[in-house]
Amino acid sequence: MQLVGDLLTHLDVERGDLTVAERHAGEYGAAAAKRGASLSDTVEGFLRFRKPFVDGLAALARRRRLDTREATALLVDAESALDRLLVALMRGHTKS
Repeated sequence: MQLVGDLLTHLDVERGDLTVAERHAGEYGAAAAKRGASLSDTVEGFLRFRKPFVDGLAALARRRRLDTREATALLVDAESALDRLLVALMRGHTKS
């Protein structure tokens, strides 16, 4: 849930720095590896957070009263950020 919060904060503050969220993703990957989780299991765990993230993103769009163009831009930025976090998670897993 920390990753979801980090990512929503990043998107809510005019596309701020994603470094903290990437660090948390890497730590999550490393912790999973230390507990013996395979990389595929770790990625599956990460993907389970997609639903709460999308729900939070929808709430953010409503709260900011975004029009279709703005909501689409937010979704595109979110997808890019999720990709970066997934890569950070996998790097964290393989470094352990």
